[in-house]
Amino acid sequence: MRGKKIGTSGVGALTEILARQILIANQVPPEQVTFLPLGTSDVTYVALKAGVIDATMVQIPQNFLAQDEGFRKLASGADFYRAVQGGLATTKATVSERPELVAKAIRATMRAVRLIANDKKYALEFMKGPYLDLGKERERFAERAYTAAVQGYLLSGVVDEKVQREMITVAAQRAKPQQPVTPERVFDFSFARKISEAVR
Repeated sequence: MRGKKIGTSGVGALTEILARQILIANQVPPEQVTFLPLGTSDVTYVALKAGVIDATMVQIPQNFLAQDEGFRKLASGADFYRAVQGGLATTKATVSERPELVAKAIRATMRAVRLIANDKKYALEFMKGPYLDLGKERERFAERAYTAAVQGYLLSGVVDEKVQREMITVAAQRAKPQQPVTPERVFDFSFARKISEAVR
């Protein structure tokens, strides 16, 4: 990949972080690669097909499309770096002033995640509906997308401290904070822990 162009969704985005971690793990200095922030996965995939870039990190369903159309999978980000791809974020004021709202949001999210993970038939029917953009290939990709996605679900809603610290370390490489950042300053899983026990 030395001297090649890699498409990402944006500067400092998860796709760039993953690409950098993959390069580093394979002894390719990231500064020997050109990163082009092009937008979402469907845009970077079009750029790949057009030859504008040499490689890109793509999400579901573009990863399936790419492989089915003959592109070669070089690596999977999950094999090189663990990170939270989705979650709930709010302000300290909301947590202190409206804890019941925070609890309701987390409870609803956790129930939805567990429903999807435990009821494959329901999840597939939902995915084939009009809510997710799987294009004209929804029948073809729904089960593959489900199988790939559900592996990364955290039914407890809690990320272990090692992953928290790894994410902070990677972010700090860009942000360069003056003082070390502790997980307690970034993450608060107290609500998730309580609700996880209650909804079992």
